[in-house]
Amino acid sequence: MKKISRTKLIALFLCIMMILPMIFACGDKPAPSSTSDKVTESETTPPEENITEPAPTDPPETTPEPTTEEPTTEEPIEIGPIDPNLPYWEQVQLELSYYGLTNGVKIFAGDNEEAVMKKAGFGSGATKKKLELDGENVPFTSGYKVIINKEAADVLHDGKSWMLFDNKNVPTEEGDIIAGAIWVRGKRTGSSADFAATDPAQYFIAIRTPSDGFYSDGDIRPSGDQICNGEWQKVLFAAWVQNDDNNSEFNMHMGYGFQEFDVGGLIAYKFPWTPDNDKAASRIAK
Repeated sequence: MKKISRTKLIALFLCIMMILPMIFACGDKPAPSSTSDKVTESETTPPEENITEPAPTDPPETTPEPTTEEPTTEEPIEIGPIDPNLPYWEQVQLELSYYGLTNGVKIFAGDNEEAVMKKAGFGSGATKKKLELDGENVPFTSGYKVIINKEAADVLHDGKSWMLFDNKNVPTEEGDIIAGAIWVRGKRTGSSADFAATDPAQYFIAIRTPSDGFYSDGDIRPSGDQICNGEWQKVLFAAWVQNDDNNSEFNMHMGYGFQEFDVGGLIAYKFPWTPDNDKAASRIAK
């Protein structure tokens, strides 16, 4: 066996040292050219998680759109100036005209206030005496003090303790409107079976016709029991005739126990039924 020379060994060693880096380099994996060339599975498949669905929410409340309907309120009545120097009947006529009533005819007989008031009739439970108006701040010139000395068993229909103004000079028919004014003040003079002495004075007005024995109260405003005190009150009224009788009565029932009333200034006019007059009358004493 031949011996290798020292020089050849050194040359072989150098060759091996030069080749070794190339051998290791050939064993490395090449780096990807970009991050998009290969995506790991963990990057494409998200991990499983417990996903909670959001709770449902109520839809937002909606505000209703405002309605466009026209308001139903009536325009207020403008009562114009009334000259206190005018005769009382003309003052009432003027006030009724402000409400819209037209073509009225005076319905109670009598050429002046005193003549009209003298025609008042009374039931068996009442007495009257002429009222002194000196110093009274009222526009009318004639009135009566009415003293109730008997309590009526049926205040509205027994013929006692009432004041009556009948109409025979101006015929009425069904649908006619009777409107006017009366002034009232009153007080209770003692206790009775149904009323205490401390109760306020009380009365009731009606328009009646003879077809049912003057029993129906008629369609009148103000309706029902009315109260008054020691101060003068002007009461505007409007009524619709219910029967075709050519005759109507204005009744003021006062038999609610023992009372005393001062009454004056009654005047009324008959107006033919028309849509405008009907609307005007309905505005009085609502």
